[in-house]
Amino acid sequence: MIKRISALLLLLGFQNYAFSQRLDFIKGVASSYLMGINWSSWTDYPQNIKVNSFSNRGFEYLQINKYNKDKVIRLYLGLGISSNNFHTDVAIWGFDSTGTLKTGGIITDYISNKLNVVHANGWAELNYHAKTDKDKEGFRIGAGFKVGYRIDQHTKWHTSLQTVKYKKVDALNNYSYGPTLRIGFKGYSLFGQYGMVSLFSKADKTLYKPVLIGLLIGQL
Repeated sequence: MIKRISALLLLLGFQNYAFSQRLDFIKGVASSYLMGINWSSWTDYPQNIKVNSFSNRGFEYLQINKYNKDKVIRLYLGLGISSNNFHTDVAIWGFDSTGTLKTGGIITDYISNKLNVVHANGWAELNYHAKTDKDKEGFRIGAGFKVGYRIDQHTKWHTSLQTVKYKKVDALNNYSYGPTLRIGFKGYSLFGQYGMVSLFSKADKTLYKPVLIGLLIGQL
C-alpha cells in the first residue's frame, strides 16, 4: 500500500508542477495544494457493533487548480488521495444475502482493530472569498462534490499476543461520492463530506454511509 500511495502522490506532484507551469501564462488561474487530517464515521450502522469514531483518524491530500483566483467566486478542481480508518470490533467483514453483517467476524479480544480504505479522488468546488486581495484574504466558504475510486484496503487486528492483517476485503464498494462543505480562514479550513453510497457493496444500502470531518492546511 505504501508504495502505491507514494507513487500516486509523486504523480500528483508532477501533474501539479507541470500544470502550474502552463497556468503561469493564463490570467486568473493558479495551482495549489491542500493536505490535512480527517475523522470518519457512518450515518447509521447496526447497534450490535462498536465504533470508536474518535480513533478514526486518516489523511487527505489534494492538488488543486484554481480558476478566477482574483474574483470573489472561484472554481476549484482537484485530484487527490484519502485514507480513512474505521475502528470497530469487526475483524472480518462479511454479509449474508439480506445485507446483514455476519456476527462471526465480531471479536472481543483486541487492543485495537481497524478497517483502512484508500481512495483516489476527483473534487470540484465553488468557493466564495470575502476579499479578492491576495495579501488580505480571510474568510471563505465553499460547496463541492467529491468522487473516489478505491485503490487499497486492509483490516488490522491487534491483540496482546499478535497482529493479524487482512488485505482482502471483498465486501467493499469500489466507488464513493458525495457533497462537501468547506469553511476557511487564510491557510486553514474545516471540511465535511456526506457519503451518498454505503462503504460496503454487499450490505444494506441504507447503512455504513461514511461521514467525514477534517482540517486542511494549504495555499488556498
